[in-house]
Amino acid sequence: MAQDSFKLSLQRKAIQSTVESTGELQTSYSVEATCSVVKSVDPQALRLDQNVFVKNVESNAFVRVASASDLGLLYSDQARSSSSGHTEYRDSVASFSFEDIDTAVAAIPVIKDRVNTLLYNYVKYATEFLDESRYKIEYNLPTGTIDSNQANEYVASYAAARDARAESDAEITESQASLDALSYKQDVLSEMQGKFCDFHDQFAAHQAALVDLHAKTQLNDQNSAALTLGNFMLAQTHETITAEVFTKARDCLLSIGAVFTDTSTLKSSFGLTLAGMELECTTLGAKVTAQNLTQDGLVETLSELKEENRAAVAVENAATAKLAELCPDINPVNIP
Repeated sequence: MAQDSFKLSLQRKAIQSTVESTGELQTSYSVEATCSVVKSVDPQALRLDQNVFVKNVESNAFVRVASASDLGLLYSDQARSSSSGHTEYRDSVASFSFEDIDTAVAAIPVIKDRVNTLLYNYVKYATEFLDESRYKIEYNLPTGTIDSNQANEYVASYAAARDARAESDAEITESQASLDALSYKQDVLSEMQGKFCDFHDQFAAHQAALVDLHAKTQLNDQNSAALTLGNFMLAQTHETITAEVFTKARDCLLSIGAVFTDTSTLKSSFGLTLAGMELECTTLGAKVTAQNLTQDGLVETLSELKEENRAAVAVENAATAKLAELCPDINPVNIP
């Protein structure tokens, strides 16, 4: 398609002046941009507009290089713009002043590129608007496919739902692993607590029996104590030897040589041992209680995560169904 010829002129000059208060010489740098259009003789040519600089209606100050929309929405006459209530208008000339040479030089390609971008986009849009190979004049609807932008939205929706569900799966797996590890630790602690507490109770009973037996035999030496116990056993018939009598006698015979010293040593040794066992039993009980609370918290968290996961799965299923319905040619497996 033919189009008008567009020209951008960038006139530059350095302006020297004297500062009245100091008498120093200073230099400023001016760039004046002017746009002009030479119309094509082709009556079907694309017409271009040289008024590409947007200015303020009141101050006449430069605001920006126009966009493609500005070319259609803003007037190129300042008076008309003012009477219409507009705050901006378009002009073909814009002046720029800079105090340093670096900024002045850097501004030249910026001005050129901004104007060039405007014209490029305007020509592109105008060409696409008339291009029947891109947008047909007539359409037979409905078509077998949907707009590519709409398809991209469905793909993005599916990908987001899939990723959210996968993240939810990972959170459940991590939470379940933590709960499993805690449950195993809880089982071990509970078993240890039970054994320590049971052993403490059994040991306390033996201590009481041994201290009582020692008190009764403390006037005799170890041999006479054993002899007294032996005579007691011999005096009994098999009918009168109960399980309790036999157990006490067995425990006494096994322990009498190693434990029967003096009453203070016996009581202090067993007392310290029992105190330690009781403390361990209590400590383990507190740990078990704390573990129970933590475990309950993890169970509740896992339950919430599973509920969220069910919702995420439902959203993913809906997105998958929508994608299959409206974009049958797109395989979800191939979506990154």
